Amino acid sequence: MPSHPTPLRKEFIMTHRLKTLPQFYKAVIERRKPFEIRLNDRNFQSGDNIILNEWEDGYYTGNFCVGIIMDVFDISFIMPGYVAFTFKLLGDFKEIGQ
Repeated sequence: MPSHPTPLRKEFIMTHRLKTLPQFYKAVIERRKPFEIRLNDRNFQSGDNIILNEWEDGYYTGNFCVGIIMDVFDISFIMPGYVAFTFKLLGDFKEIGQ
């Protein structure tokens, strides 16, 4: 048995599906942009999954990437209602048939 306490885990892990513009999607998959700034209307939490869907001219392109939120920062003092979060990119994909 470990001598230190085990950290508490969230009971439920959320998966957030988000739209992202092509220039930001490219920066994410090139690993130049490991963060998002978003309205916190989804209660983003560390450990949640994100799926970033590339969105261009009102349509999904079929490109998407998957990550895990690492840290969430309340930035409401400069952008009311917004958070910034870092994430670990797990991979990028293209939908079948695209």
